[in-house]
Amino acid sequence: MKTELNQLTVILKVSERCNINCTYCYFFNSNDKTYKNHAAFILPETINLVANFLSKSVVEHNVKLLRIDFHGGEPLLLKPDYFSQICETFISSLGHLVNLQFVIQTNAILLNDNWLSILDKYKVNTGISIDGPAVIHDKYRVDHFNNGTYSRVRKGIDLIKEKIIKKEIKIGVGALAVINPEYSGKEIYRHFVDDIGFNSMDFLLPDITHDQAKKIPNFSAESYGKYLVEVFDEWINDNNPEISIRAFSTILNRLLKKRTYYHDFGGWYEDFLLLTISSDGDISPDDTIRSVDLKFMDLGLNVSHSKLQHLFDNSFFQTLQEAGSKIPTDCLKCQWQDNCRGGGLVQRYSKDNMFDNSSVFCSGLKLIFARIQDELEKNTILQMTNVH
Repeated sequence: MKTELNQLTVILKVSERCNINCTYCYFFNSNDKTYKNHAAFILPETINLVANFLSKSVVEHNVKLLRIDFHGGEPLLLKPDYFSQICETFISSLGHLVNLQFVIQTNAILLNDNWLSILDKYKVNTGISIDGPAVIHDKYRVDHFNNGTYSRVRKGIDLIKEKIIKKEIKIGVGALAVINPEYSGKEIYRHFVDDIGFNSMDFLLPDITHDQAKKIPNFSAESYGKYLVEVFDEWINDNNPEISIRAFSTILNRLLKKRTYYHDFGGWYEDFLLLTISSDGDISPDDTIRSVDLKFMDLGLNVSHSKLQHLFDNSFFQTLQEAGSKIPTDCLKCQWQDNCRGGGLVQRYSKDNMFDNSSVFCSGLKLIFARIQDELEKNTILQMTNVH
């Protein structure tokens, strides 16, 4: 029996090279070096195969919403005209079959008038990777000569904001920041809102396992929770419904027993699938799983010869599904077990227990879940979100 999907999100690696060299990058600076064997940029024939694969997948699994995330590396390393051709291919192949959405994740350094015109034409919602003010951002988000990249990223952000203000383009733009508890969550939030003018943002927990956390000096799960609580308190104090923060909307959905189409705070829904397609067309689960063990990524599946059902039938993928559907043993007595469900799969993993662990950020997650629950009981937070 084929699984019907309400939403299919595809992380499409259109570029497996990058113009910067973030020290914490899970793709280039982890144990996985398979990108070296892949095409630097996805080829037109591969795009055609991807479109064909997705067309069949949409029909066979009755997909309602298909979201294609143009990812990398840095996707703006593609030539703009080629990117337009890619969008046209997907629209012609898929636009009549499914609700099709485009998203791009970029460091913004290569943004220019031409690129923004194209992103606007194809309604590509744009996520910009930035970790905070220059002193924070430049610590880890450096180029290949170890120089900070903040000023170049900010130039791209200022350009896109200017064009939006002038109503020359109309696309969604948001900040994506990796949480660094060495710094203040309040400071990061205020920089994004007051200095840059973002009204959409997200804060990501690092993709680290229990085994990796043991190697981090003075690692403190609580510090990540305190960071998120600081951000949350600033957001609540602003009382501005125009500002959205995905991490908080996701947690709020979980507390209200509503659906959420993200895995990062735990749980796995049968009708939501997040998969990755490499620049060579290889098919694998959520891209962050490469931080766990490459056996979960190298499944021998490719858009040239595989169906989506082959992914569902794969034993390694089924292991992930089973883990996502179960609450870890350590969490069974926790008050947040039905909400957090142990946290994200990467953060639950250890070589000894596989995914049967609570999140490496467990104590921090308890802090932010408790803080949001407290605000929820005051009946104020729903007015600031689209969660009802």
